[in-house]
Amino acid sequence: ITLGHTWLPSATLVNSFRIAANRTNVAKVVDTYKSWTALGANITPVAGDVIAVTATPSFTIGGVSSSPGASHNGPLMSVFDDVSWIKGSHQIMFGGSAYRQMLNYVSGPNALGTPVFDGSQTGAGGGASVLADFMLGKLASFSQGTLYGFYSRQYYMSMFIQDSWKLNSRITLNYGVRWEPSTPVFQKTQYQDEHFDRALFDQGIGSSYYKNAPPGIVASGDPQYKCGDYFYCAQWAKFFPRVGVAIDPTGTGKMTIRAAYGMFGDRPNMLALSQEQFSPPFGNTINVTGSTLSNPWTTFSGLPGFSPAGQNPLPLLAAANSFGNQSATIPFPTNGNYVTTPMENWKAQYVHQWNVSVQRQIGTWLLAGNYVGTSTMHLISGENINAPIIVPNTAGTAMGTCPAGVTAGCNAVSNQNQRRPLYLADRVKGAYYANVGYVDPGGTASFEGLNFSAQKRVSNGLNLSANYTWSHCISDQWNNNPTSAGVSVPGNRRQWRSNCVGIDLRQNFTLSAVYNTPKLSNRAANLIAGGWQVAPILSLRSAQEFTVYAGTDRALSAVANQPAQYLGGDPYSPSKTVDHWLNPAAFGLAPFGSYGNLGYNNMKGPGVFQLNLALSRNFKVREKVTMQIRAEAFNLPNHLNPSSPGTVTGGVSTGQNFNAPNFGQITSDISGNAGGTAGDYRVVQLAAKFMF
Repeated sequence: ITLGHTWLPSATLVNSFRIAANRTNVAKVVDTYKSWTALGANITPVAGDVIAVTATPSFTIGGVSSSPGASHNGPLMSVFDDVSWIKGSHQIMFGGSAYRQMLNYVSGPNALGTPVFDGSQTGAGGGASVLADFMLGKLASFSQGTLYGFYSRQYYMSMFIQDSWKLNSRITLNYGVRWEPSTPVFQKTQYQDEHFDRALFDQGIGSSYYKNAPPGIVASGDPQYKCGDYFYCAQWAKFFPRVGVAIDPTGTGKMTIRAAYGMFGDRPNMLALSQEQFSPPFGNTINVTGSTLSNPWTTFSGLPGFSPAGQNPLPLLAAANSFGNQSATIPFPTNGNYVTTPMENWKAQYVHQWNVSVQRQIGTWLLAGNYVGTSTMHLISGENINAPIIVPNTAGTAMGTCPAGVTAGCNAVSNQNQRRPLYLADRVKGAYYANVGYVDPGGTASFEGLNFSAQKRVSNGLNLSANYTWSHCISDQWNNNPTSAGVSVPGNRRQWRSNCVGIDLRQNFTLSAVYNTPKLSNRAANLIAGGWQVAPILSLRSAQEFTVYAGTDRALSAVANQPAQYLGGDPYSPSKTVDHWLNPAAFGLAPFGSYGNLGYNNMKGPGVFQLNLALSRNFKVREKVTMQIRAEAFNLPNHLNPSSPGTVTGGVSTGQNFNAPNFGQITSDISGNAGGTAGDYRVVQLAAKFMF
């Protein structure tokens, strides 16, 4: 609902006031079937009568999309007031706004209880051995946690003042400033945000509320938590200036020059730090290996002081986990994953933006050139500050291997938890930590774009529009929804700085035209060729970019998406076909203990070509009655637009692993029209329309 009032106290003064409120309620309705308990397994139905099974590559049942959940928003209240005042050659505007948003959220993927079968129990994995493991109920692993949710709140407020000053008939100047503080998300109740502090870990200090929290973890409401109930501390002194100028250099109205600069603030959205709620004690998840489906907890080591070994801990754990009000004695499992922020050292994201444009009318043509640039400061990135490190090799085995049963003095995937910095600092306290994702607001990004356009008004039956854009985007890795895993190399954020994923489109050309054939004096010729309208649209886009990943943990750091090693030579196949786009000989794996030397998003796939055509004509039947015949062809030449090698989601390549069996092959296409969907085969449609 929105209510508004406009007040005109004088002919030069206008005040506009608005107040609004809205509410949404989105409940996720799942298809209920049977619970694991009803099927005879010792698995608590925390998520209800739904199940999930992962038996890759043979099959999967259920998963995140089939888990329960709900999102309730509102009432979301907002109030706005703007004043416009004309004073001589000035038009001055000032005003402000305040907005309150809230999100009550519950989700249940962790609560499903998911058994994983990989074939390792009865065979070497894959195919028949996966099915054999499933039929015998022999698990590779099993994980289950509690439902998790939160009651998040956030306030947004701003004030602004600006002036549009017409210096003379040829020059107009705009300038102003906006106050927009960075006010972070907070929780409705205390002790619902947590923070990891290495200094507190070293001192052995933990939360005073959560009695079982490991040293280093404090919650909002604890004296060591410095930012009240917020994810990070609010920043109030945030001012963003803007200035722009428009010039008519000739005074004829046939040419304009515009230039502008502005600073714009940004902040994380309501769900941006929701992964924190996956962490203990809010989203406790228990992982076990090597047990059976009938009773996955036979190999469970227990939760000290809370749940004994070998018994199902979920009934007690679920009872202690209430949304927005966890029990003070809720347990914290070992190898927990956490997400933390810099708290009082948080830096709010903002963007410098500038542009210059020139437009010129020449006869029936309008020509334009535009340049735009942006520089993003304090882009949110992130890293795992407790990622496994390389330790001195005293076990005498090759890098990447450990002797059977040995976890110290060697470096392998099997002993990654014993090589984490917190575990190496203190084995007892460090055993409670696996990944600790640090939300790093220190990233940067830049974008530059140059656009030329030409438009021809209708003359001699032709209307023409052409656009060419060159652009380039470079960025540190963006941490959209920060997890405990992070997105950057620990301690080296800029190592994977590269072309922006999905939006670094270097060249884009579009040509569209509408041509009406003239009426011919010869009746027969006019009947055949006169009065037709032809409308082609041609689109050309340059190469799509993608990443070649190693597909395995070569750095032995548990950091995901490590790039492959470039060995030299031409990375592309000489033929560049969909079956052989890349040259496998140019790639390899980095030595154990190191990251590959390739960057992100720096390989190029095919470009895109699309030609659409519409043809139509109106036929006079009699006075006031006309029939239009129309034909449209999409992708007229039936041209294949291959995507990039690897998996493509929403038109954006997620890259390809070097160890993939189809490495270097392109297995999907994309739309030349939409770009984010599957490819377009030629479609021709015919239509007739009577107008009377």
